Amino acid sequence: MNSLRRNRAVNSRGFTLVELMVTLSVLAIVLAVGVPSFTEMLDKNRVKAASLALYDDIQFARSAAIRNSSEVYVSFTGSGATWCWGISEGATCSCTTANSCMVDGINKVVSSSEFTGVSLSATAFATGSSLAFEPRRGLAQNTTGTNYSGGLTFKSARDKTITTQLSIVGRVSQCSTDVGGFQTSCD
Repeated sequence: MNSLRRNRAVNSRGFTLVELMVTLSVLAIVLAVGVPSFTEMLDKNRVKAASLALYDDIQFARSAAIRNSSEVYVSFTGSGATWCWGISEGATCSCTTANSCMVDGINKVVSSSEFTGVSLSATAFATGSSLAFEPRRGLAQNTTGTNYSGGLTFKSARDKTITTQLSIVGRVSQCSTDVGGFQTSCD
């Protein structure tokens, strides 16, 4: 009986070297497969978040213009890795100046610092330009007062892109050929 207790004590001390090596090998394989997929998912989610923030803010600006019976502006600054936009009522604003972009008493500014690794292409309504939504029908106009349509593209660190388009009547659409959940072409 003493030898039986001794054998159990020897067997219950822990893992053998072989068991430990097999476990570590399996863990290494799982990590080698999982980490790139996880990084890809984070990359797509960052570019989606930036694109959806713009989509929501354009919708907000249009509805605020109609609701408040005054022009509401979406002003863009910068492109590439450093960009921002702000929403203001009655006049354009600078998203780089504190409290200059206000609607209904709320500071409305979005910055590239919120979306690590997401760049913004310099297109029709980016880089130093503004959109204005007129109060009667919420039509999009550029700062010269002519009806506007156009878009801009967000690009992730791994080259995933989403384009946000704005039509002349203020309809916002998004498209992407390499990020799921969006149309493949903007109309």
